[in-house]
Amino acid sequence: MSADTSLSQLPSVLAVEPFLFMLQGNQLTGFITPADMGTVPARTHYYLLLSELELLLARFVRSRFDQTDALSVLSDPRRVACEQLFRDLGAHDAALDRVATMNLVDLVKLVGTKPDFVAFAIQGGRSWRWLTGGLGDFRNEVMHPVRGSAHATQSGMRGLAKFDERLRALSGAARELLETPADETSEEGT
Repeated sequence: MSADTSLSQLPSVLAVEPFLFMLQGNQLTGFITPADMGTVPARTHYYLLLSELELLLARFVRSRFDQTDALSVLSDPRRVACEQLFRDLGAHDAALDRVATMNLVDLVKLVGTKPDFVAFAIQGGRSWRWLTGGLGDFRNEVMHPVRGSAHATQSGMRGLAKFDERLRALSGAARELLETPADETSEEGT
């Protein structure tokens, strides 16, 4: 593999070849194994993809939902937790809005109620369930390095490659729809 290969490309290759030599020109510059995908640089890559997704989904929710209506979509325990966090942050003058109290799973649940978002995200034969399943657990795995990475094995590489694809598909849908005014989408009156 070339030394300038994108981190996103490595998991699918590591799923087949558990030991990759890295070349720069005709010079051997190093090697990569699945265990390297659990290190700080790899986690940082996925952390940034997840952060981008959360920020884009929050922007989408802010642009397409009344915040009180958005909370009503969440389960009772999640709605109560968001309201409590909003009150706690407000007591310290640190409350931005209610969307800022939501986690990735909450945001995904909300955008999943918008047919235009779902339709755009599932292009290419994906299913909404496949795109969104396990995202909360993956986020926790990436965000909490003391837990280790279940994906930093050769058998975990295929799953890691799929999470990369899923994060990019969801971020792409949000990015595309944020560039399109809500009244130009296929939804009527939302």
